[in-house]
This record gives sequence, C-alpha cells and structure tokens, in this order.
Amino acid sequence: MKLRSEIEDKYKWNLKDIYKSENDFKLDFEKYKEMSKKIESFKGKLNDINTFYEYLKFEDELDFIGGKVGLYVFLKRDEDISNSKNVEMLNMVSSFQNKVSALTSFVEPEILKFSSKYLKQIYADKRFEPYKIAIDDIVRSKAHILDDKTEKLLTKVGEFAGGFSDVYDNMESVDLTYDSFKYKGKVYEVTPGSYSVLRESKIREIRKKSYENMYKAFKNFSNVIATNYIYNVKADWFFAKEHNYESCLDAEFEGRNLNKNIYYNLIKNVDNNLNLAHEYFKILKNQSKLEDFTVYDIYAPLVKYDRTFSVEESKEIVMSALSVLGEDYLKVLKEGLESGWIDYFETKGKATGGYKVSVYGTHPYILLNYEPNYTSLSTLAHELGHACHSYFGYKNNPISTADENLFVAEISSTTNELLLLKYMIKNAKNKQEKLFYLNKFVNDFYATIFTQTMYSKFEVFAHEKIENDESLSKDMLCDYYGKLVESFHGKAVVPHEYSKYAWLRVPHFYRCYYVYKYSTSYAVASFVANKIWDNKDDMLNKYKKFLSAGSKYYPKDVLKIIDVDLEKDDVYNVAFAELKWALDEIKKLTKNNH
Repeated sequence: MKLRSEIEDKYKWNLKDIYKSENDFKLDFEKYKEMSKKIESFKGKLNDINTFYEYLKFEDELDFIGGKVGLYVFLKRDEDISNSKNVEMLNMVSSFQNKVSALTSFVEPEILKFSSKYLKQIYADKRFEPYKIAIDDIVRSKAHILDDKTEKLLTKVGEFAGGFSDVYDNMESVDLTYDSFKYKGKVYEVTPGSYSVLRESKIREIRKKSYENMYKAFKNFSNVIATNYIYNVKADWFFAKEHNYESCLDAEFEGRNLNKNIYYNLIKNVDNNLNLAHEYFKILKNQSKLEDFTVYDIYAPLVKYDRTFSVEESKEIVMSALSVLGEDYLKVLKEGLESGWIDYFETKGKATGGYKVSVYGTHPYILLNYEPNYTSLSTLAHELGHACHSYFGYKNNPISTADENLFVAEISSTTNELLLLKYMIKNAKNKQEKLFYLNKFVNDFYATIFTQTMYSKFEVFAHEKIENDESLSKDMLCDYYGKLVESFHGKAVVPHEYSKYAWLRVPHFYRCYYVYKYSTSYAVASFVANKIWDNKDDMLNKYKKFLSAGSKYYPKDVLKIIDVDLEKDDVYNVAFAELKWALDEIKKLTKNNH
C-alpha cells in the first residue's frame, strides 16, 4: 500500500482551502475558545427580543468558526488514523466542542418559557426569519420536554442505555469468529468485509460456504445478540414513553414534523409490488439453471463483465452522465473533480470507506478509497451528489438554514447514481454490458427499497410487541424474520435454515426507525431521475430549487418543491414502473434462456 507522500497532489484533497497552515488553525481555535466565554453573558436574558437576536447571530459566528476547526482536524485525522498527533488534535477540538454544547444548554429551556405573546412578536420580526423553524421545533416539542431534573436524569440514563449498539459492534467486529474454508486448495477467509465480495462469486460452492460460515457465527451467538436487541427496543420505548410519545414511531415522525402515514404508505406500496421482486428472482433462477436456487445464489452475477475504470475515465463519465443536470451543476461538478475536494486513493493509515463532509464557509470534501471498478465510479457520482447538494444549500442560505435535512439528504446522491446507470445502460456497447448495468439497477433497487422495507416491517413487529407489553423472544424474532424473507423472495428462492438468523447482522436496527429513509429516498430519487432524464414536468428547474433549499423549510415542504408527497402513491408508481421496465429489458436480453 502506498504512503500518502507517494500520491500526486491532484488526487488528494487540499486542506489549505480551510487553513493555509496549522498555525492558522491554532489561531482560529484560540479565537473559538475566547468567543465561547461570551455564551454565559446571555443566560437568563433571552426574554428580551434584541438580546435574543444578538445571541442567535453570535451562535452563528460561533458555529462558523467551530465548524471550520472541527472539519480541519477531522480530515487531518482521516488522512492517517495511525498519526497520534492528528488523533490528539481531533480529540482536543471535540472535547472543547462538547463543553460549548454544555454551555449553551440553557437556551432550549429559556425558549420553552417564552409566552405566546413574545413568540408572536418574534415570528413577526423579519430578523428572525432564518431561525423560525429552529425555534418552532423547540416550541413544538414542549409536550415532550420534561423538567430539568428529569431531563438530566434521562440524559445520564442514556449514557449507558445507548450501549446496546456498542455491545453489538464489539461482538460483530471483535468477538465473533467466522470459519474459513478451502476451495480447490485455496483458503478463503470469511469476514464482514470479505463476505460482500465472496457472496458475488461466480462459483456456487464459494457462495454457499461464505453464506453458511457467516450466518453460522451469528446463529451461535443468537441468544446473546437477540437479548441485546430486545433490551435495546425496551430502551427505545422507555425514552419515547417518558417523553410522552404514544409509540417509538410517533417519536421518530413527530420529531421531524412528518406524518407517520409515510411509513405505512411505504410498506403498502412495497407489499403491493412484491410480484416484481419475485419476478426478478425467477429470472435469476432461470439464468442459473439451478433447481434449488437459494438465498446464497441471489447475488451471483447475471453476466460476466469485468470492465475497469481509471479515475480519469470515471471523471469523464460522471461529467457526461450528469450533463442532463445543466451547465450550472456541471460547473460545480467540474470544480469538485479538479479543485482539491476529493481524496481519491487508499493510502497507509487512511480512513476506510467513503463519505462527503462539509461545513459552512468551505467547499465540501469527499473521501474515497478508489478501486478501478464500477462500484467506485458509482460511489464517486454518489458522493458528488451530496457535495453539490451542500454547495447549493450553502450558496443560497445563511448558516442557520444551509444544511439539508437528513430526511432528504440521500435523494441527491441516489439521483446521481440512477442518472449514471441510465447513461451507462443507454451507451452500453453490447448485450453483455447492458445486462450488467440493468442487473446492477435491479440489484440496487431490491437492496434499497425491498430489503430496507422488509427491515422496517421487522422493526414495527419488535417495537409493537414491547409497546403493547407483550412477550418478545429470540425465537419469535427469528420466526417472524424467516417469514419475511420467504415473503420478499417468493417461491423461486428456496429458504435456507440460516435465513431466519440474518436479521442478527443488521447494525441499523440499533438506530430506532432509521432504515425506512433509505427506501423513501431511493423511491424519490427514482422519481426525480426519471423525470429529469425524460425532460418531464420542468423537473430540472424544480430539482435545482430543491438542492438550494437547505433547511429553511420542513422536509415535507422541501419535497413539495419536486412534486413529492410520500403519503400518496405517485412517487412509488414511477419507481416501480422503472423497475418493471428494467425487468422487461432483462427478459428481452435473456429470452433464449427462459
């Protein structure tokens, strides 16, 4: 593996765009610490409208400088996690930012004491326009915020009640051991990292052994993991109930000012289209020519296609594929690709995976660990979607409303992925290449909309059992999940004895009602990409407004900009029509094998 010093500068992000030198960072950090001393001077004085406004402006300034110093040390750490100096710098800044957070803890309780008359005065004052939603969020949550003593107690409880996720993480990454296996003399190590590659092997025995060795490990620890999860669900319900919510699902949706009908509408639409998932697996079974086609066969490649993509090729393809988004978008895209936004290659000590991170006052930064394959090309397009979303949000909003709401954050990145796939399908040079991209589209669709919705149904089952004071056990969870697997795969896929244990491997279950957002975001992105690609309904102009909206509106109102109402079926009708089109294309290209 190369050292960072061996990588050309053009393939590394440029942190000098944040601070020219480490000394400049230190000066800003000292300024940040000095500014924070002013926080307490506002305590007990927010009931004066001019003082309250002065505080909000001051908080913006503090967030601006705090964001920059935090971003700088975070990126420095991820350049080389083994560098103790970088780690110490990040810990130092993070620790101080926690102190700042504690110093500002008086703000929310004071706002909750504002009279209706005073709130009306604030809402009528144009100076407070950028802060209205943040204030309203606090006021709206009044029924769910308890007295100071109880809130402090619940915070302390949360310090250990949130540990069920840590227990799972440590068990999965440290304590669980996975048997290796031999195939034709070669030893294959099964790990959480290698499994995603092994399950896509062209060789069935490798798929079978990797699947069985992975889930045997989870089955062996199923009693411990299931008990840990059940207590995690009980903790979810404890906090929701103590904060006066009728259910954990209510806590998720009321907190976002959304209607929980969104959740049930997602499930309804996916259930109504399970036949398309079943059709896909029938195609895969027919292609495989296996009578006992089972769960470890569903990720086998439909077609052999091993094209490689250099970074420079990927840049060109991304620019071409996303040209449908217009000149202003392409201008930002080009800047991102060429001007020190992206750290491309894996180097010794560098953080793994990929992400986009940004703060107000700097351009976005993207971390990649690029490999010359389509997955990395798609990841590049995905992270650039996030980056451009942040860029337009920052350009068109003050710091208080610049960041997009997390509920809509995945739409921009997934829209880019889908536009890239449409471009690759359209420009495929032969049947084999076209089948590869169509299969990629259907695989992603299934993994994101169908699978995440299956997870969402599982969460409802588990939480409602606890909320209704009913018993919940490992066997009940495994049996219910096994039935879900059979329902979502259909008759073409033979269940495996380990299928019902697969839920034990889902870390997102420790984030209450989180996974549904992947499904809704993918459906919206499919809706948007379809209309932009076909130049329908003036969607491009609406989408640009969506990208520029930041968080100055609630998520449901941001979605209205692009004609989306997730309580209705329109988005899902378009998304599932896209899936049906892709399946029809695959059937045409494989018709001789049916």
